[in-house]
Amino acid sequence: MKFDSTGKLTVDQDEITIALKSRPKGNKVNLELIKKLAAYFGVNNDEIRIILGRTSSKKLVAVHNRVDP
Repeated sequence: MKFDSTGKLTVDQDEITIALKSRPKGNKVNLELIKKLAAYFGVNNDEIRIILGRTSSKKLVAVHNRVDP
């Protein structure tokens, strides 16, 4: 992750790099990350989970796309 105001998101195979405005203070940066990923994948914020790396700049996330029958 980068911390700047560009909001740039790049995808390279199985890795996504996102530039975030928030600094890693409290949970603000994780919430911003979840919001941007949710918008990118077209899902609700609650469908994005940080699996590993809550306090790291490298994270493993899961995207859950619930489909109602």
